[in-house]
Amino acid sequence: IMDRYFRRYQLENLLDSEGHVSGILRMFEREPGLGLVFPPMMHIGYQITGRGWVKYRAAAVALTRRLGIAVPLDTVSPNAPFGGMWFARPEALALLARWTWSYRDYNSSRAVDLGRLQERLVTAAAGELGFHARTVLTAEHAEISHTALEFKVDQMFSTTTGYPVDQITLLQRAGHTGRGGFVGLSRMYLRLNHPHLSRVVLPVMALAERVWYLGSHITAIGRAGERALTSRRSER
Repeated sequence: IMDRYFRRYQLENLLDSEGHVSGILRMFEREPGLGLVFPPMMHIGYQITGRGWVKYRAAAVALTRRLGIAVPLDTVSPNAPFGGMWFARPEALALLARWTWSYRDYNSSRAVDLGRLQERLVTAAAGELGFHARTVLTAEHAEISHTALEFKVDQMFSTTTGYPVDQITLLQRAGHTGRGGFVGLSRMYLRLNHPHLSRVVLPVMALAERVWYLGSHITAIGRAGERALTSRRSER
């Protein structure tokens, strides 16, 4: 179902009808500085909102340096065409297009998927050349998106007080919730109430968590090996 909705979201918001496409092309005619048009970040059925960079931010910083892009990158999620579909003015893609990419660069065995990295940087690359981006939705998808987004925001802000700017500031100060267990809530408490102490304690906690995770992983591998060995012996 989600794959079907994802395809609909990309195709219909860009190619819904002849009139819809004509409207997008007229935007490029009216705005000489318009470089890209694409659907907004998809937030229904996918965990993109709040973590749009995923594992790509460090690689994005490195690639912007290689390409000479000085446009500041978004902190939480990039303004990007997630899904890799967009309308673009050719000149806006010059920074990415002039670089010599090879098929080997897109090898699936790499730790970072270059295609997904590029789609997260396409607006920054266009911005470096003075172009801006716009997002586009059909009326139907705008209704679906806004209703779902309104519900999510209403639920998330139901446990905090103040105006949205106050609520967002509070959540950012508290930091990552983790899985919402004792450790995650302890980290949030320290960040909110003892920020100076948190700078000392939290790195130690993070190191302890990594050691515990590594130990658990090694133990799990050992147990799996023991089970496999026992199974072979029983077969004999």
